[in-house]
Formats: sequence, C-alpha cells, structure tokens
Amino acid sequence: ASIFPFNKDEKNSEIGFLTKRISEDFRRYSLNYSTILSSKKIVFLVIGSNKSSALNNIFFGDYNPNRFPAQKIIYNHENIDFYCDIESSKDFLKSYNTKKLNLN
Repeated sequence: ASIFPFNKDEKNSEIGFLTKRISEDFRRYSLNYSTILSSKKIVFLVIGSNKSSALNNIFFGDYNPNRFPAQKIIYNHENIDFYCDIESSKDFLKSYNTKKLNLN
C-alpha cells in the first residue's frame, strides 16, 4: 500500500481506495488503515535519501499521523519490520545513537 501525508483514509471503502499525488500522472490503489492493521505482519520498504527525514520523524518526532501516516500503523500493530537502505536511514541512525525512541 502507498501511504502519503495528509491523504484521507477512505472509510467508505471496504479494503482500499484509489489515490493520486499531484506531482504524478498516475493513480495508485492503497489499502485503508483497517485493512493494513488486520495483517499478521506489516513490512515497510524505505528507499532513498528523500525518505530520511520522514523515517527519523516517524520514530523520534511528535505523534502526528496526518503528517507521518506510518505512525498510525506502528503505534497500533505489534508485528512490523522496516527494511531501509543506507541513504534513507542516515537521520534515523544519528538520532538512534543520541535519543530515545518515541513509541508511547
């Protein structure tokens, strides 16, 4: 599923919905939160330096699921894996060495 900041979870759909970013010329199908959270395991694949700040904020920033939708998932599910490349994890690794994870 693709999850984007400030994207409304279409509550009327049973499983998911079509979504489109303004900067893209295509639509994608995304699962709604209840469908994602009903999974036995959730896997995040995070690639690229443009994701570094967001990944860091997901774990060390204030809880703001409208801005960081992955927070809504990680705070409400117990079986999650993150797979990240070096570029996307740079800010996270810096914070991990100096801060406490914010998962309350």
